Order: sequence, then C-alpha cells, then structure tokens
Amino acid sequence: PREGESTIDAANRRLYEEMGMKCNLEKSFDFIYHAKMPNDLIEHEFDHVFFGFTDSYPQINKKEVSSYKYMHLNDLKVDISENPDIYTEWFKICFNEVLVKIKQEKQ
Repeated sequence: PREGESTIDAANRRLYEEMGMKCNLEKSFDFIYHAKMPNDLIEHEFDHVFFGFTDSYPQINKKEVSSYKYMHLNDLKVDISENPDIYTEWFKICFNEVLVKIKQEKQ
C-alpha cells in the first residue's frame, strides 16, 4: 500500500493496474514468507491475500503481467507439483493456504 492507503484499496488498485479488472474483494488471510532465490537474493515479505469473483476477463498490463491462464484448482495443484520452477515461491505458499481456506469454507 501507498502511504495512507488501506490494504483493500491497494489490492483493488493493483488488481486494476495489473489485470484491468474490478470486483468486490474481501480479505482472506495474511502470511509471511522467507525464501532464498536462485540469484542469491532473499525474499522476505508480509503478504495480504484477497478473494474476489467476477465474470470479466482480464485485460492485462503487459508491463506488469506476462501471461495468465485459468485452471481448475486440482489441475493447478498437480502442475505446481510437476513444474515447481515456473511458479513463484510466494504463489506456492499462498496456494496451499488458499486450499486450506476453501476446505474450511466447505465444512
């Protein structure tokens, strides 16, 4: 978030800036991760995760997003397992937390 900006406002702004989409976002959870990157850098972040639903298709900002695709969660889980190097560390951590959240909501 920018100075004085709430995390929900920042999430809405970045969703539009990166994906060209607007929807009602709801905060789901936060997480902290620490990961050593292949180029001898360290990522150590506090991330906020929001969920939202829309029927709109992304209009990506190519300066921010190289590509996207829609996948069923089970297919994504398999793909992450089979091709871990094509996914960012934060996404792999976040995805596991998302699966936990979805399972909790179904109970």
